[in-house]
Amino acid sequence: MLTSSPLARPWWTLALPIALLVTSAFGTAPVLAGMDRYEDPLLLEPDRVADPVFPDGFEAIPGCSESVSGGGWSNYPVATQTGSFTARFNATPSQNGIDALVGLSNGAQTAFTGLAAIVAFDSTGHITARNGGVYPASTIPYSAGSTYYFRLDVHVSTKTYSVYVTSPGGSEQLVGANYAFRTEQANVSQLTNRASVVAGTAGRLRVCNFTVSTLPVTHVQYGYLPPIQYVGGGMQTSPVPAGRIHQTAWDQSGGPDIVGVYTHDYNGWKSLVWRWADTMRSDAIRPVSPAPGTTYPAYRFELAPWDHASPGTAGDHPRAEFFSVDPAEDRRQRVPPRENIIRQGDEYWATFALYLAPDFPLNHRWATLVQRKFQNGLSNPSQWFSVNAHMNKLDYQFPRGISGDYKVVANISDVRGRWIQFTIHEKASSNSDGLFEVYVNGQLHGRKTGPTLDPGDINYNFHLGYYRANEPANGQTSGPGVGVVYETPLLIWRGPNPGGIATVPALP
Repeated sequence: MLTSSPLARPWWTLALPIALLVTSAFGTAPVLAGMDRYEDPLLLEPDRVADPVFPDGFEAIPGCSESVSGGGWSNYPVATQTGSFTARFNATPSQNGIDALVGLSNGAQTAFTGLAAIVAFDSTGHITARNGGVYPASTIPYSAGSTYYFRLDVHVSTKTYSVYVTSPGGSEQLVGANYAFRTEQANVSQLTNRASVVAGTAGRLRVCNFTVSTLPVTHVQYGYLPPIQYVGGGMQTSPVPAGRIHQTAWDQSGGPDIVGVYTHDYNGWKSLVWRWADTMRSDAIRPVSPAPGTTYPAYRFELAPWDHASPGTAGDHPRAEFFSVDPAEDRRQRVPPRENIIRQGDEYWATFALYLAPDFPLNHRWATLVQRKFQNGLSNPSQWFSVNAHMNKLDYQFPRGISGDYKVVANISDVRGRWIQFTIHEKASSNSDGLFEVYVNGQLHGRKTGPTLDPGDINYNFHLGYYRANEPANGQTSGPGVGVVYETPLLIWRGPNPGGIATVPALP
């Protein structure tokens, strides 16, 4: 194992955007046109007569570098990179379970903590990549003597990258999307070096044909201005200015409309336009630009012990939430915009990212951060989808699942102060052909087949924001203090998505 930083295999992931692709290749990968090529020193030895063959049968090849177990680190400079770029290279492990890696860094390194973006051939025989503080589990195997072609789409400004791999004779696979740089490199401002090492007790790792090229900008663009909306709590509606969201601010008998944070349409993805904001005070929800940990805008949601339930809500359960329908539409007294609801037979993908403040409470009895929920007034509804905080656990629950069967994503104490992107894919059905998938930072975390909706003529809508119990959790003497959550716009893709998770835009 990598002794100074074991390749742990937890069930949760963290992150923001970097892409790593691995493609198995037979022979030497071509140098792509228009790329700058940074060769290894072996290419600069024209007087070499023959390439040695080592006792293990692993032959040295010009244009390649090799790291050997017990031989220390190999470091090679690359042109300074401060923006978005793609790195490509071939890598061949000499044996199974080799426990070796290749990484990008600022300057030559002799410790794992100095690497920002890392791809590893781990000791269990799988190709994986570093995501913040962990190596998420991978199901992509490698074989001794096979050559793999890696592609890393790296974003230095956001400290993220994405990962894909193609095994011999196969097609490119996703290793990890929007992975965060290693935790110790969260503030690195440039990458200038490629490093590799074999941490296992035996074997060699060959790296060939390393190239870098500028990566086109492929990020969502903020600033979309939705048109005027007409909303109301009853049958009467009132206009809300373009780009604004009506809010209740119940304790203040109403508050100013909230300025919306929306993205322009992006490759078929559209921002869901919020119809209503349920708040007790006018500063519970506000847009911020930039949001913490990013250069992009987001919403800030805040709840405190002195906030209490809005009219019609049971218990001491305050909200600072957006709804995709207004109250009358939620009661089916008025027809909502079709693009703002989910119904029987719909298929869609939806994605958003959240950031729990560094002091976010760890003693919530419960709190929800996003919901895909049934219409108001439905009798005996089944469980709905939600992302939640329960004490120190960040979790979610499947729709039409077992009540209380929460799927844990992470300890909240481990992910406060970081962006986490959730993506859901639903084939909405009350029958056996339903499907609900949850991805966390580009990795499939959970899948449910079978019914996702209750039978009948029912509308389902989205809630985004912070809704919680102020009462103490079991065994606690006090409830949560002030809590702050930042969330991005919710983007939605209607219909089947042939590209799957690989086409989901990175947020924030």
